[in-house]
Amino acid sequence: MFSILNSNRQPKRCLVLGIGLASLLSTQVYAHAGHNDLLQLRVKEQQLSVDIGLNAADVMRFDRNQDGQLTRQEFVEQQESIKEWLATQIQLKSEQNSLKPTWFDLPLELEANNLSVIKHIRFIQRYTLPAKQTVTFQSQLPSFKGKNLMFANDEQFYMTTLKTNPVEVVVQVGSTK
Repeated sequence: MFSILNSNRQPKRCLVLGIGLASLLSTQVYAHAGHNDLLQLRVKEQQLSVDIGLNAADVMRFDRNQDGQLTRQEFVEQQESIKEWLATQIQLKSEQNSLKPTWFDLPLELEANNLSVIKHIRFIQRYTLPAKQTVTFQSQLPSFKGKNLMFANDEQFYMTTLKTNPVEVVVQVGSTK
């Protein structure tokens, strides 16, 4: 237990941990929010991982009742259409053709006060990169302008703010342009 002195220089006991806990409990704190506003490209060996945080506004065209909220039900009912549309908005192309993901997921983050409403969507894909070929990542989504792009591989880490739309990033195993 620590002590501090009051104005009469008399010890006044307090528990610093208790003060810290009280302030923690009165403030909203998130150790890790589900939404990450980064566009992440990671290369490990011949694998490219793409991880993008999308706002619900990016897919609001799928809000069937046009109430300004995309619900879990609307998302689940149209998930294949959403995936197909995203494939037209976010593409990876090699020198010969478009790459198909080896793994694809769209985990959801819901509104805290209404668990049926989507707040954010993570777009996660994995690709096998062709050896010694350049691969181009392209996106038409207007919300990408202003997001941060993070590129990482075993040898380097690079981060920049995207200033143009459409976005285009060129990747080759071992390097990025």
